[in-house]
Amino acid sequence: MENVMKLDVFFFVTTIAVVLISILLIVVLIYFIKILRDALFVSHKVKRESEKIIEDIESLRKSVKKESSKLAKLFAVFIKSFKIKKRTKN
Repeated sequence: MENVMKLDVFFFVTTIAVVLISILLIVVLIYFIKILRDALFVSHKVKRESEKIIEDIESLRKSVKKESSKLAKLFAVFIKSFKIKKRTKN
């Protein structure tokens, strides 16, 4: 009879331990899922912002190319005028 009582106590304590560990694991998994969702949100935001930065850099590159061609033309005019002045002095 004493062995049966010991078994009952053992199963009771084991059941409580399993329930507590299960609850603890569920809480940990809930927090882990929240962390993963936040990380996913942040990664999507970083991806969107990096795409915007790429678009800005492409527009900047086009603008620099456009303005550099204007500057090159202006520089060519100055060089031609400098050569003309140099020839007239000689």
